[in-house]
Amino acid sequence: MQHNPVLSLPIKIKRLIDRIKPSGVYGYHDKVTTWIKCPLSDSERAWLQRLCGGRIDTRYPGEIVRTHKTGQWNRHPVFFPDKAYRQRIQLCQPQEQALEWLVERDDVRFTYLEEALDWTFDDPSLVEAYEFACTYHVKKYHRDQGIRFVKTTRYSGPRSAPNVLATYPDRPSKVTGEIDCLHFCWRIKGHAALKRAGFPTLADLIRIDRRAFWQNRLFFQFFDMEALGRRYNNYRLGSNRRKPWITRYGRNGRFAINRDSRQGNMLWFIRGSTQAIIDEYRDKFDINSCLIPIPVDHLLLEADNTLFYDYLNSSPFSFASHSLFNKNPPFSTNASKGDVLHLPSISTKRSTRSVPTQIVPTSPRSSFSTGAASEPR
Repeated sequence: MQHNPVLSLPIKIKRLIDRIKPSGVYGYHDKVTTWIKCPLSDSERAWLQRLCGGRIDTRYPGEIVRTHKTGQWNRHPVFFPDKAYRQRIQLCQPQEQALEWLVERDDVRFTYLEEALDWTFDDPSLVEAYEFACTYHVKKYHRDQGIRFVKTTRYSGPRSAPNVLATYPDRPSKVTGEIDCLHFCWRIKGHAALKRAGFPTLADLIRIDRRAFWQNRLFFQFFDMEALGRRYNNYRLGSNRRKPWITRYGRNGRFAINRDSRQGNMLWFIRGSTQAIIDEYRDKFDINSCLIPIPVDHLLLEADNTLFYDYLNSSPFSFASHSLFNKNPPFSTNASKGDVLHLPSISTKRSTRSVPTQIVPTSPRSSFSTGAASEPR
C-alpha cells in the first residue's frame, strides 16, 4: 500500500491549510527586462507604455537617472557585455500584445523576469497565509543563500542569486487593486538562468504554463519530528539506530519519553522554519528523508493559461473593444527618424494605487472602467 504523506501531517497543519482559502489567485508577469540594439523611438515607447500596468524604465549603458520612487540619482548604472545592445527596457505588468511586438524584432535579448502570483483574501486569513509561507516554504538548490527579511518582505536569497523568491503581504495586488493580498514574486536574473528555467526567448515566455511554473517552485514541506530527531541523534552519537529511543522513568517505568521526537521538536523550536533546518543540517545527515510534503494544489492557478488581462477582456465588463487594445501598433518599426507621428498626449504619471494605469476598479470585485487615451488616427 502506498504511503499517503497527507496522513502524516499534524492536525494543526491540516487545519491551517483548510483555513487558507484565497478569494482569488492571479498569475502574471510582474517585470520583463530586455536589451535591444536599436533604441525605441518616443512613439514606440508611448505605445508600449499604454500596454503595461506600470511604468516603463528605459536606460542606456552607463546612464545615471533619477529613480521614480525617491527622486534620487541612481548610482548603479546598467551595463551589458555586448556593446551592440544599446538600450535596456523594463516592462511592468506587460500585456501579451507588448511581448508579441518585441518577439517580432530581431534585436532583443531577454535578461530578467519577475513572475508573480497573488493570493487575495476577503477574510483575516492573510496573516496566517503569510506565516505559513515563511515557515514551510522550501526552495530547491538553496545551498548557502540563506533567508533574509527586509521589513515584511521575505527573500529566499541575496540579490546576486540567479533565482530568488520574494514574499510580502503589505501591498495591494498589482492587477486587481485588492488590499488584502499575499504576493509571491519569483525573480530570475540573467540569460543563463532564464534558459535553465525554459525561457531562452520571449516567445517561450508567452507560451508559459503558469500552473506548472509554480508547481515546480512553490514547495511547502514539514518534518517528521521523530525521524528528524533520530537522524540528528545518530549524527551526534555516531550510531546507526533505526528504532525509537525510548527512555522510561518513574516507579516500574510507567512513564516514557521518546527522545527522538523531543530532539526533533527542539530543533524545530530553535530554527523556526523548514528551510532553516535544511540549510543547517543538509551536509551533516540525510535531511530529505525526514520531509513531508504539504499539498497546496488549491492555492495554485487553474489549468487555464489565460493572461489576467485576457480574462478581463472576455468578461461581461470587457473593454477589449476599446481602441487601446488594437493589435496593430500605430507606427512602423522601419519608419525613418524624420517621420512625424501624431500621437495623443499620454500622462506617464504613476497612479497612487498599485493597479494598472488603464484599469480603474470602482470596487475590488465589481466593474472596471477605462480612462486611457484613444489610439492615434
